[in-house]
Amino acid sequence: MGEKSETFCRRTLVAMSENPGLIPADVDVAEAQRDMAQFDALRPHIARLTKLLGRAEDSEMA
Repeated sequence: MGEKSETFCRRTLVAMSENPGLIPADVDVAEAQRDMAQFDALRPHIARLTKLLGRAEDSEMA
């Protein structure tokens, strides 16, 4: 997810939490918040894997 998309998602989650009456009943705000929390938990792993991939690509080109 790009930086602008992430910012949009986070702001949308805040707006959804602050205005539950505007959100359709079938939208599970708590689930969306859990998804964002899981994304945050995965971030360090994604960074490590990206770094590892870069090293592998560098080795392949050598």
